[in-house]
Amino acid sequence: MRGLLVLLGLTSCTQLPRVPGPSFTLSGPLPPTLTIPQGGSQATRITLTPEGGFAGSVHLTLAHWDGSPAPGFALTPSSVWLSGSAVHETLEVSALDTLTPGSYALKLRAQSGHLAQEKDLGVSVLLALKPKLLGRGENGYFVAIHLGQTLRPYQGAGFRLDVPLGFTLTLSPGALTQGCLTDLHQVSRNPNLWNALVACEATQAFQGPGQVGVVALTGSGGGVLSLEEGILVQAGSYEEESVAGGSLSLGP
Repeated sequence: MRGLLVLLGLTSCTQLPRVPGPSFTLSGPLPPTLTIPQGGSQATRITLTPEGGFAGSVHLTLAHWDGSPAPGFALTPSSVWLSGSAVHETLEVSALDTLTPGSYALKLRAQSGHLAQEKDLGVSVLLALKPKLLGRGENGYFVAIHLGQTLRPYQGAGFRLDVPLGFTLTLSPGALTQGCLTDLHQVSRNPNLWNALVACEATQAFQGPGQVGVVALTGSGGGVLSLEEGILVQAGSYEEESVAGGSLSLGP
């Protein structure tokens, strides 16, 4: 009887090996740090690997280091289907032009039901001065030179425009720079390069977001308009600050 009790006791203490349930792992992102101008994007790569027969949709989101949402950023694609073998995915991380320039410590989160994996992603957002289409007239296009979100006041802006051949330009103040002086001259005919300047008095210092200037392009056809070599002049100190530019497709 005692032997039987001992046997039953040993049997009750025996633990079966634990079989892991379906899951997945997240590797990357590579690169783990990105530099993105306001209104721009940059790519990074991740790998999602199913384990234990996992199959399903994995949702991808970005959050701040403390887990709070990061509404100024967008991620494409926002979900990946995972089944069978590992998936190598290229993600496009975008920064809205309303984001304040600076460094952001983000978390890339992959989640499917109660399963979740997180990896660090550092993003540096650069101040941008870029062209945005306002409209089209009978003789060409109207383009805003748009300054993104910034906490600093500025007294001037300078930039170079690479314009499709055949177009001529005029420059006027934008919503942020009414009453300021503008200057525009052609540097080269082929390529069609123009230097532009907006200069304001100390009492007219401007702050983004908004229009620093409006360019009227006279001509026909299409092509790509690019803003290059942008600088801003800080109010009071007159120090020059380089800013990111951008491009705009003009329809025929």
